[in-house]
Amino acid sequence: MENVQIPASQAKLILSLHEDYYVDFKDKRVDPSKLSRWVSAFANSSGGDIYVGISEPNPGRFVWNGFERVEDCNSHVSTLQSLFPQGDDYRYISLTSA
Repeated sequence: MENVQIPASQAKLILSLHEDYYVDFKDKRVDPSKLSRWVSAFANSSGGDIYVGISEPNPGRFVWNGFERVEDCNSHVSTLQSLFPQGDDYRYISLTSA
């Protein structure tokens, strides 16, 4: 899994996105098996991006609430990779921002 440090401006841009058919935000506490359902739904449509570690404390207001360490998302990634191997169709990227 690739680890990418992004500037605060890019993190802010991600948080300004709206959830739709191509973008979805999930709290880091999401159960990995439930996360696989959303990945499957995206795979059966036109694809898109799912950001894990972004919570919605108020409707329509998203905040960056990522994992403390990249290792903390291992259960999510291993569940997804067993169903959707990383390759041409799927990429798993860890984003960090200051």
